Amino acid sequence: MAHMTNSEPLNYANLPKYLYDFEHDHIHTLLNANINNINLWQVSKVPLFYYILRSNSNVHSTVPNATLITSILTKIVHWQRILFEYIKLWLYPSKLNSKIWCITNHGDCLTVKDNKQYNGLFDEIIKKGNNSVAHIEYTNHNWKNRYNIPVVQLQYLLRGFEKFDNIKQKEDEAFQLINTIWLSYATKKNIAPIPIDNFLQQNFFYFQKHFTFFDKLIKKHTPQKIISSETMCSPLLAAAVSNKVPLIEMQHGSIDAYYPPYVWHSQFNNLPFCIKPNYIAVFGKLAEAIIVKSAYFNINEIIKIGNAKFELLDTTSQNNIADKRDLLIALQPLMHSYNIALMHKTKQFNKAYTISIKCHPLQHSKEVDEYIHICTNNKNIIFLPKNENIYNSIQAHKLIASHTSTILEESVTLGKHTLTIGSDQLPMGIHSMNMDKHFESLLPFISLDNFNDTIFLTLNTEPVKCDYVYQPGYFNNISRLLN
Repeated sequence: MAHMTNSEPLNYANLPKYLYDFEHDHIHTLLNANINNINLWQVSKVPLFYYILRSNSNVHSTVPNATLITSILTKIVHWQRILFEYIKLWLYPSKLNSKIWCITNHGDCLTVKDNKQYNGLFDEIIKKGNNSVAHIEYTNHNWKNRYNIPVVQLQYLLRGFEKFDNIKQKEDEAFQLINTIWLSYATKKNIAPIPIDNFLQQNFFYFQKHFTFFDKLIKKHTPQKIISSETMCSPLLAAAVSNKVPLIEMQHGSIDAYYPPYVWHSQFNNLPFCIKPNYIAVFGKLAEAIIVKSAYFNINEIIKIGNAKFELLDTTSQNNIADKRDLLIALQPLMHSYNIALMHKTKQFNKAYTISIKCHPLQHSKEVDEYIHICTNNKNIIFLPKNENIYNSIQAHKLIASHTSTILEESVTLGKHTLTIGSDQLPMGIHSMNMDKHFESLLPFISLDNFNDTIFLTLNTEPVKCDYVYQPGYFNNISRLLN
């Protein structure tokens, strides 16, 4: 189906609200869209969110064609790794049996001084749990350089399982039903009417295959509990619920008032098979306030733990780099048009100011090249490496600015001058997403039209340092996750 030429494009700023409204407008239909006792919307909403964002992206990665020899060698290495992971699991089942499973995902790894990767969500939990914890990794994150080498790597176990399972793709009227009401809703709201029936079918097929894998893995090794991130709508979460294994979901990054993984209509709690974690471990009071508003999670299902990275900062080295440059601007992926407009405003700043641009680690290289090209004529603008230690970056600048990036919350917590920049869709920047009055009082906002040299007047005020976003006492707080 062709997109309407004058329809509003969907992006990271407006899509969460549209999905929220769609869910509430069609709650009874969505609650009844079940296949084999599994609610289709519960396993589709989060993957659908990212699918629509990718479908609206203007940048597409290209993979060069591999030579025949390279392709053969890659497959040999790949199957060697799959075999290795299955042999490891067969030889050492005790490493998983009756343990607390910490399943690390993409995490938020950063390079530390000894050039090893550090996972701020899990490394301290794994270290504190010691022999009671089994570290499992979902995706390969340069594991040879990690403090905690994983027991197994799920990506290889899953790929091996996929080759030999006999699960068939299903046809079901529920796929077409949700597609029909979504297209009708999109037309009504004048947003890009992207067909989603094929995606729903393929995603459910993926869900079934991986649910079967995790169900077998959990039944065989009977974990005490599972601690993981990015589990909402996942086969892992469904298998844990099915086997009555407690699962704690770890907040991974900044969330907003309509954040698709955590904000659901409360009636989903009434499903016979509700795919929901037992607890969410969040950074602090801001996330707790956002999540409880929808009443899907109650306050007793939320654990405020803070973040290890704030309590592990080397204050001596931080003070040595403090306030070396004037302004740090943090860009976000999936906001390409907005980032271009922001770069055009930034290049007009007085050349007396030193400005750094920090692109997100997931920012596409073609996008970054375009931003660099826009700012070419201002020699005081530099682009930091995408894997730069974000806390060093924050401390090295007098003023931090971004649209809705997590860096805003981190900067306020560290007591730096901070600004959130608005847009047409989010006029108050991050506050248009969080809709939290207390946080609004802590973080000033400015429109993109007024983003110019006058922002440095904020340096004449006293910055706010707070513990509203990140709960203090992280190392004591994580004990609750292990008990």
